[in-house]
Amino acid sequence: MIASLEGAGLTWSEVPEEADIILVNTCGFIAEAKEESIETTLAIKEKYPYKQVVMAGCLVRRYRHHLIHELNEIDAFWSGADPAAISEILPDLYSLPVLQGMPDLPAAAEVRAKSHKRSKRKVQYTLFERKRLLSFPGSAYVKIAEGCSNNCSYCAIPLIRGTLRSRERRSIVSEVKDFIGRGIFEINIIAQDLASFGVDRGSQELELLLNDISALKGEFWIRLLYIHPDHFPRSLLSIIRDDPRILPYFDLPFQHASPAILKAMGRKGSKESYLSLIEEIHKCLPDAVIRSTFLVGFPGESREDFLTLIDFLEAAQLDWAGVFTYSREEDTRAFSFSGSVAKGAAMRRKREIEEIQLSITEKRLERFIGRELAVLVEERVRGEDLFLARGYLRRRKWMD
Repeated sequence: MIASLEGAGLTWSEVPEEADIILVNTCGFIAEAKEESIETTLAIKEKYPYKQVVMAGCLVRRYRHHLIHELNEIDAFWSGADPAAISEILPDLYSLPVLQGMPDLPAAAEVRAKSHKRSKRKVQYTLFERKRLLSFPGSAYVKIAEGCSNNCSYCAIPLIRGTLRSRERRSIVSEVKDFIGRGIFEINIIAQDLASFGVDRGSQELELLLNDISALKGEFWIRLLYIHPDHFPRSLLSIIRDDPRILPYFDLPFQHASPAILKAMGRKGSKESYLSLIEEIHKCLPDAVIRSTFLVGFPGESREDFLTLIDFLEAAQLDWAGVFTYSREEDTRAFSFSGSVAKGAAMRRKREIEEIQLSITEKRLERFIGRELAVLVEERVRGEDLFLARGYLRRRKWMD
């Protein structure tokens, strides 16, 4: 969106006081994120009543019908379905009269309706060269697909982002090559599920894409983020083994290990198949780092189901894991599931998993003691002859 707006002749500023239009990018994935998105946008409009505030992103895409009627304070909405097309509503925003931020002016209502209508258009890929990156120095994110067709029962992503739509490989490789030429060292390849890349065209294409990237000259890292473990492409292991620039870093969201819960989630894997995958990865790539996520408090999760998850965690010996409590999301299949778990019980399970994983992580990291690793230097500590750097075994939070 920033690239599109700059391409339309606007100037980006980090200081809200200098801006005419304030763009708030939102999340609509779980309840806490939705609440924060709305509260933040309204707080910004209250603080800057004379500026045009645009609510953009996933929350708008998921709830646009409600938001446009209920948040009269907001000047315009943009879903982000085709993020770059946001520049189309700017002439309308600039034409708004600024009269103490009154939200019900006829002109304002007309602009809000236009932005709402345009945000419903069919999704396209309008790509602009991103001259400005929001990530840490030396690192960039390249999205290779949008949407997801796995249809896990608890997940709202298909409701927000739609079904899988893969970018053309040539376009992706060109973007990666451009970043490398600009001195970007770490390229994070992202999608809701990398393993599904190309499936909407008939077959998995992640291997083909990585072979294309591997043919590029230069010194760089390729980090792969989010691969659904139920259809993990085994050919990936040999590609990573043969090109050390593709990091042996795997982000595999197992989510659970209980057969009953995995089935209810719509997952096809099992405790045994997941442990087998982990073993296969370590056998081919002894230095591999594996991160995962787990969801506790899912409807019907019994104490026995939870103990099965603990058994899996102790057997898997993952390098790191994030734990989330179940968020009941409307329009998902799990929304109507019975057997809800009390929030307090879910939070206790979350803390228990985190404590177990922390001790496992400490032991797993010991294997790097005394070894020399290449690192990406990101920050200098102010007033010290000291720098903060990051090895291949860890990634930064996505900030793009």
